[in-house]
Amino acid sequence: MTAFPEYTLSDSAIKDIAECITGETGGADILACRQEASQMCNLNEITYGRQATEADILKTLHGGWYSKNSWGKGVTQTAIDAVKFVMVMGNRVLPRYVTEHDWFPNDIINPKARNKYNVGDDVENKYDSKYQFYTFFGANKDGDIAGYFKKDYEKYKDDVPYGGETMANAIDKVIEIAEDEVGYLEKRSDSQLDDKTANVGSSNYTKYWRDIAPEYQGEPWCAGFITWVFVKAFGKDMAEKLLKHYPYVYCPTMADLFTLHANPMRGDIVIFYRNGEFVHTGIVTSVNGDYFTTVEGNTSGGSTIIENGGGVYKKGYYNSNLPGTKFCRPDYSIIEMEDLTMTQYEELKQEIKTLKEENQRLMDTVESTFVYNYNDENIPDWARPALKAAMDSGAVRGDEKGQLHLNYKDLRTIVREYRCGLYDK
Repeated sequence: MTAFPEYTLSDSAIKDIAECITGETGGADILACRQEASQMCNLNEITYGRQATEADILKTLHGGWYSKNSWGKGVTQTAIDAVKFVMVMGNRVLPRYVTEHDWFPNDIINPKARNKYNVGDDVENKYDSKYQFYTFFGANKDGDIAGYFKKDYEKYKDDVPYGGETMANAIDKVIEIAEDEVGYLEKRSDSQLDDKTANVGSSNYTKYWRDIAPEYQGEPWCAGFITWVFVKAFGKDMAEKLLKHYPYVYCPTMADLFTLHANPMRGDIVIFYRNGEFVHTGIVTSVNGDYFTTVEGNTSGGSTIIENGGGVYKKGYYNSNLPGTKFCRPDYSIIEMEDLTMTQYEELKQEIKTLKEENQRLMDTVESTFVYNYNDENIPDWARPALKAAMDSGAVRGDEKGQLHLNYKDLRTIVREYRCGLYDK
């Protein structure tokens, strides 16, 4: 990853910047917030040629490029965390050449459908600016359009932004694994569990329970299917972090552990509500306005909620037709970060500082107290030739027992004199 500048920001500055990010992105999508923070840094340093300082970034934000309407809409913890992660810790998620973004499609002349844009495509906004397309902000790529100018690209094209497995790639991975399971049918017994269509029955026997929680074999398995997908994508330890417990077997548990969102995002875990309780679950694979699609285990085909069906199906719903249904949003950002939280980051910096100070104290102690009596393995390699020359010339002699009684500073003096030729015969 490129070593991007780290900003030293006061708490008030972090909140001010996060408020702008909240106004620009809504403040809920961690990837969009990080992209916005990264673009702010790029705008400050590349477009305006300013320094990575609190004064300059605030000057850039309040200088007219951002609408005044971007403030005054509150501030989310997600946006605050994004400012700390990107600006304070230097983890920029966009290369420095990405300096432009616009409200899409409202600010764009002759906009295309989002899925028709490719990196490098020409973009023209209503403010007489022409640039090249880079991405759409957000995990669902449903936010602002962002791009770059060719002159900036040529200068910073070798930038490597914060990488690892990005949130978008992590969500893609979950959905790809889930969709590969579509067509799997539950079994009548604990036999041929890996075959999608063999030994079909209605006894709730599946490879999903076998692999993640055999003690639940024969029980309804919609939540078990989701656990299996997350384990297959990221391993058990990460699945437990993303699901906030392990294994996920009971829908109402999610309602106790997660913030419940009224509207879906791609990669969410939906918990369907009916007759006063959460009864079924699935993975959101796409969102188009009010309509969203899912992959669900232990269900059947059709457009209604089937909480104990016979297989893995891809389904679709209108959210407005599902009162009480909620969406749980795993923090996929931890996959790309194996994250140092800001608190951990500060603790690590303090620990490093403490270790450096302790190391210096030890060095000072060695220099002032350690006694070297012989030209042996205890003498540092860099001092041995000089000490031998000093002894050979008679400049350094031991006592009646042959002991030299030299300290660290004596060795340094001898080396300096040796390099000046004082011991040459």
